[in-house]
Amino acid sequence: VPVPPPAPAPDPGTACTTLLPCTGIGGEGVMSASVTTALPAAGYAADTGVYWLSGAGKMENSNSYNFNFKHTTLSGDFTFTARILSQGGSVSAARAGVVAMEALSGAPVYAWTARYADTGEIRAAINGNGKAVISSSFSATLPPVWVRVQRRGNALYSAASMDGISWTEKTNTSVTAAALYVGLALSSGTNTDAVVATFDQVSIVGGGVPQSRLPASFK
Repeated sequence: VPVPPPAPAPDPGTACTTLLPCTGIGGEGVMSASVTTALPAAGYAADTGVYWLSGAGKMENSNSYNFNFKHTTLSGDFTFTARILSQGGSVSAARAGVVAMEALSGAPVYAWTARYADTGEIRAAINGNGKAVISSSFSATLPPVWVRVQRRGNALYSAASMDGISWTEKTNTSVTAAALYVGLALSSGTNTDAVVATFDQVSIVGGGVPQSRLPASFK
């Protein structure tokens, strides 16, 4: 039986999509000036729906905003979901997942559903580097794994799933801003080296997203 060819890798430099645009309501950037390494360009493979993201930064209590963030702007209630396909790094401060935050500078309130590279745990992490394991079921989890962040009223929730169908949820924190910056996030565990993670199954429900921006499967 012929072996099918491997899926093409995301194409660096073409990571602008309707859900995660590069300008206007969306963008990409490092959340801390402490990150000194240059990051390779993000990428997106339209035929597979895979996002390629590079990231750096050391997440710690005194510096909990050291990560790279590819985002869009969502208002009102929303659910932002992605599947982590692969993740670089090997320490606690190397994390990959989805984030919702009130601002892109300073020390904004945020909620991050993150996979920790050293243990494989999926945790609900908040500003100040507070964190809690979503469930023991997600200890030592290997990719792929689904993660999401959801807003309902003024509450943010983190959730994880092994199949994208059955979810385990934990309350993260509360927010007051009408609109939040929401997207994919990645840190490496160091400010001087970058790692790479890949994501697919990225979707947005709610958040003021017009039908024209939704993938065909969600219309």
